[in-house]
Amino acid sequence: MKDGQLKGYIQVFIAGSLWGTVGVFSMTLDSMGVDSLLAGFLRVGFAFFIMLALTIGRFGISSLKIGPKAIFGCILVGLVSHGMFNAFYMTAVLKVGVTTASVMLRIAPVFTVISSVLLFRERITGTKGLSLVINIIGCMMAVAGGAIGEGGFSILGILCGLGAGASYGMLAIFVKLIPEDVNPFVISTYGYFFAGLFLMFMCKPWDSVDVLTLPSLSVGFLFALVPTALGYVIYYSGVQKITESSKIPVIASCETVVAAIIGVLIYHDYLGIVNITGIILVLASIALMSRKTGEETRSE
Repeated sequence: MKDGQLKGYIQVFIAGSLWGTVGVFSMTLDSMGVDSLLAGFLRVGFAFFIMLALTIGRFGISSLKIGPKAIFGCILVGLVSHGMFNAFYMTAVLKVGVTTASVMLRIAPVFTVISSVLLFRERITGTKGLSLVINIIGCMMAVAGGAIGEGGFSILGILCGLGAGASYGMLAIFVKLIPEDVNPFVISTYGYFFAGLFLMFMCKPWDSVDVLTLPSLSVGFLFALVPTALGYVIYYSGVQKITESSKIPVIASCETVVAAIIGVLIYHDYLGIVNITGIILVLASIALMSRKTGEETRSE
């Protein structure tokens, strides 16, 4: 049991590290003339076919048969938490830089908690309230710390970063609407399908065939394979081995650290003391909220 759980921790850590490479692929595609929406479409489009093959190969084609309630939840997952998220996040990366865009994703727990209170009437404890305050302050300090990208301060970039955090944060809410017996691989497959449809009509790839060259398609495929399909496959496999789910977001938050390191080493993002302090506060707020969740679980 202990060995299995340790393997689960390692898998979640690897998944978070893979997610931290998103900025590399989006910046590379941008240098090839692929805009943020088209990059998002390539990501979820290729990911759909990859996940479809993995799901059918591992669980059989019959696993794709799900009820109307599950389909509705998958539509929300696809449109909002994959489709809108990718559109927002890709734009944020290009406008404010890899580091800031990744750090701003850490506001996702704020939207998750607020939505949980409004929709499921969950109670905000003192620890949760404190963690939310620390999270907001940390995000503001991280943005003000100088990692704004080559273009300087961008209102659009900040708004897109907030939109990415909100749409990503709603993922946990939408998944709650899906029956628990639905395979997470199936959820991902349908989610990427609906996300692909959404982004296809948003970016109209048929109008950008000139930039859809073999090199850009190859990068798009790797984008879908590494931080998307492969990342989630490893993540789901790890989650199934971990008994205390409250520890999962803390381990996966290594995404921020990886993105920050990539931002400094490859894109020469500036990390001042304020920026570093902000990152530490954001991670501390997530750890604080997760620790409280674990305590509540043990007390029940």
